[in-house]
Amino acid sequence: MKRFVATWNRVPALLDGHACRSHELTYAGEVVFCGHCLHSITAEQKTKMTSSLERFYTCYRCAKYNRKGHPRVRVTEADLDEQILAVFDWMRVDDANAREWFGAVLRSQTRDSQEKAQEQRSELQRQLSSVLGQQDRLVNLRLNEEIDADTFAKK
Repeated sequence: MKRFVATWNRVPALLDGHACRSHELTYAGEVVFCGHCLHSITAEQKTKMTSSLERFYTCYRCAKYNRKGHPRVRVTEADLDEQILAVFDWMRVDDANAREWFGAVLRSQTRDSQEKAQEQRSELQRQLSSVLGQQDRLVNLRLNEEIDADTFAKK
């Protein structure tokens, strides 16, 4: 959990101050899809005026619900929360041994995929270093007038 929190806390630095609104729209980040046509769900922020105040709420709908024959259904965020929690309840595993096994498999697969990503990153870093070295040697050849401008431009 500590690793997750540390990673989560690094996100703002990685985004370099660029704010994204999608975090405010929980299900609009192509996480949930329409049950009718399988397109992504999008969010609409609505304002409802009552006699004394404005009330803001979020509705979710299919991004393609304006197409002919598509049901024009909007779901409030609260209703969608309940639907998602119902799915999680359905997926709940009561057997502690099965939960532990499942967790162990997920940790193992995550570790394997992280190792593979690290290997790919190392290889890309090696390739980048090689290209930068070639570029540096090429510039030095041109500066020392060992190659002409046309050859340099082609390279």
